[in-house]
Amino acid sequence: MALDTYADLVAAVGSWLNRADLADVVPQCVTLAEASVRRTLRVRTIGPQTFGTIDALTPTLTLPAECQEVRDLAIVDPFSFAIGIVSPAQLIDRRGKYQNANGVPMIAAVAGTQVRFSPTPDRAYVVNIAYFQKLPDLTAAAPTNWLLSSAPDVYLYGVLMHMAPYLMEDERIGVWSSAFNKALLELERQRDMDEYGAGPLTITSQVSF
Repeated sequence: MALDTYADLVAAVGSWLNRADLADVVPQCVTLAEASVRRTLRVRTIGPQTFGTIDALTPTLTLPAECQEVRDLAIVDPFSFAIGIVSPAQLIDRRGKYQNANGVPMIAAVAGTQVRFSPTPDRAYVVNIAYFQKLPDLTAAAPTNWLLSSAPDVYLYGVLMHMAPYLMEDERIGVWSSAFNKALLELERQRDMDEYGAGPLTITSQVSF
């Protein structure tokens, strides 16, 4: 059985539980599984890089709608330069270091859906944004998303984990929880392999601003 769409997932849950009367309950458990995933999993965007342009004298940039958390920021044009990410409070504290002058943005802070840079850019800069993706809700109207496409086992075991209490099969909670957590761990390991390669991870010091 394929497991590519929301309908496939609903059918698979019924098949695994040998029940045909759970269509009204499965959507609730899909929502609960997604809540569990969002609390534990962050997946870096893979594929084409996401770019944004900060204009001269404009210290803010709106993040992509699917951004859950900013991972890295770097200027890529007119030259390459990594931007330090700090808290909004630190941005205010450190702004005095630049004496509120315009120049090359050195640090940035995320506030809601925007990134604020300091110093205020003296010209236009193209910024590369690496971020963790939000998990879109999986529904009949939106029948697939990146998690179902890349790791359908996470969805299946997550839904089964939340179905067990409803079915009063408490002895199965541990089984499905273990399978769910294992699938999440494997997905995160694959993320690390895609990002860092198969070699050992080298930790480097970061410059303080």
